[in-house]
Amino acid sequence: MEQILLLDADPEHAPRVEQALRSVCRQIVLCADSQLASSLLRTCHFDLAVVVPAPSDAKWCDWVESIRAPVRDTHNPPMVVCLLRRPYRGPDEKVYAARKGFKVVYER
Repeated sequence: MEQILLLDADPEHAPRVEQALRSVCRQIVLCADSQLASSLLRTCHFDLAVVVPAPSDAKWCDWVESIRAPVRDTHNPPMVVCLLRRPYRGPDEKVYAARKGFKVVYER
């Protein structure tokens, strides 16, 4: 993997995720703002976009929705993964993600 976009607004959590991603990619662009992330997705090529909503964010899907349009509009769209920081709550989240064209994974 050449380049990953990491969208994580938590200043304590984001560096830890970035460090974990270093094992699969050297170039990671860290972004805390969804509008900036959308702009970057329109202008730069990324192999993967990792979206990390706040653990208390009940509307976690809004974070992913904010970048779906620019991802959909790119020539070679990156894979989008939503990293949820809360316990697994059943298959509904993964089914929702599959319908929308992204994946959900849970942080341990």
